[in-house]
Amino acid sequence: MAVARGNGVLRAMPLPLADEVTFAFAAPDAEVSTRVAREALPTVVPHDVAARGLGRVAALVQGFASGDPELLRIGFEDELHVPHRLKLIPHAAQAMDAARTAGALAVTISGSGSGLIAVASRERAAAVAEAMADTFGGGVAFTSDADRRGVVALEQ
Repeated sequence: MAVARGNGVLRAMPLPLADEVTFAFAAPDAEVSTRVAREALPTVVPHDVAARGLGRVAALVQGFASGDPELLRIGFEDELHVPHRLKLIPHAAQAMDAARTAGALAVTISGSGSGLIAVASRERAAAVAEAMADTFGGGVAFTSDADRRGVVALEQ
């Protein structure tokens, strides 16, 4: 489920996820503070960068629903924070390459970092997590299926 804000009212809406899609996560022992990660971002975002980002959201939603690898790759591309934060995470670019080589459909920085998150098939997810952790030289790595129940609206 995703939460959308319409007319000032929060509401839950379904966000389908293809059965074959799961996730791999890895983070090095190095830590990136949220403050430092925020400071790495530019204060102004060019209009064309913002517009491409919105298009990628549509690709990502459809990619999650269909499991389409190309749409997932497009949806995971990021110009808003990844280029600026990647340098804060030791060996992150190499770990992302290792994830793709191991079978990740797409990979990006998780939150402000230092972790990376990849989307993969169930068959490749463990290998993807291990490849990222090996590149980091340790840290934490795991796979996780999505919570397919998601957000639940409770009666007030």
